[in-house]
Parts: sequence; structure tokens; C-alpha cells
Amino acid sequence: NHFGTFDVHRNNNYGCEEQSLHFMDIIFDRKNSDEHFTLERYEHSEIEYFILQTSYFYRNSVKIIENGVECLVALTDNTDGKIDKLMFDMGINTFEELTDFYVKKWFDKIKTQFLKLENYGVKCRMICWYDDYLKYVESDDFMRDKFIPLYYQDIKFNTISELMDYDKSMNIKTDREFFGPLPPDDSHPSKKCHRVIADSIIKKIESENI
Repeated sequence: NHFGTFDVHRNNNYGCEEQSLHFMDIIFDRKNSDEHFTLERYEHSEIEYFILQTSYFYRNSVKIIENGVECLVALTDNTDGKIDKLMFDMGINTFEELTDFYVKKWFDKIKTQFLKLENYGVKCRMICWYDDYLKYVESDDFMRDKFIPLYYQDIKFNTISELMDYDKSMNIKTDREFFGPLPPDDSHPSKKCHRVIADSIIKKIESENI
């Protein structure tokens, strides 16, 4: 509404970077009939900005070979020692090392997708829920420029979770200002938090177009 234009988003609001990057592909692919994410299709020239919000990193799946069959599992699913076996096969000693390996892998995928869309004239920007990717964003000239920090009460926050920890009203389950004395038991960002996110996106875009 602020920019007097339209927005495009997925049909659902759950998922991970894996699904978000898939959405970033199919939204421009008129031959793709994946209706689970969206029915909308556009030309690259019709979309000026694409804002990616990262999710809880462990929602992304990893490929393993189980009984000779390739399958996808979550890093947190060590049923029957499948993640332990993955670490052994990769020569990785700790779960922290394994996590960092896949964080870097997904960071590289995000950067590759951004580079591809930027070549078509679509400006890509990034908001982080958690700090998993921050050390790679900060050390990468291209991605550092794409990052959107959040501003609230003249304080800069690098992640949504950091903002929610600072002010509990940014969390639905403690947002009594909007919901009254009995807010829903929900740990997602509140309406107030979404206002901060929106204002921070606006601030970033306007600063680039002065």
C-alpha cells in the first residue's frame, strides 16, 4: 500500500528456504503447474523487488541414502542414527560442523538465486528470522548489500527473533495490546512486529531510491 503497487506471495505461510527458492523459480515459469505454492505467474519485468525472509534453518531437508534409496530428512531427525551415519560418511565430527556445512550450502543457494534474478532486473533483498546466515551475509559484499536490518525505537536489530526477544509484544502470545487479555498461544510475530518489518523494508527501499 505504501508504494501504491501490488504484492505477490505464496498460498501458504509455512516452510523453509528450500520452498521459498522453489517459489522464486515457479513465479516466473509459466510452464510450471505447481498449484501448491501459487497460481500466479509473472514476467520478470513485472516484479521490481523480491523480499526473502529466511525461516528456521532446520526445516530445510538434507539428502541421505537409506537402504540404497535417496531420501530427504531433517537434520534434527536422527532416527536409527541416520544423521550420525551422514556425519561419518562426510568425515564430520560434530553436529555443529554439520549444521554449519548446510547453512553455508543454503546461503550459497540463496546467493545464486539472487544473482540469477538480479540479472533479469528483479531486485532481491533478505530478512532473517534467526542469525544462522548472518556471518556469511556480513562477509559477502554482494549479500551484505541485500540484507534488511529491522529498526524499532531507533535500535537496529539483525533478526526477527532478536526483535521479539527485546519486546515481548512482538510475539502473538504476549501481544495484549492488539488481542486483549487472552492472546492466542502462538509464538509467531505479532501484528506490531509485522508493522516493524514492513517499515524496515520501506526504509531500505526508499534509501536505495533517493
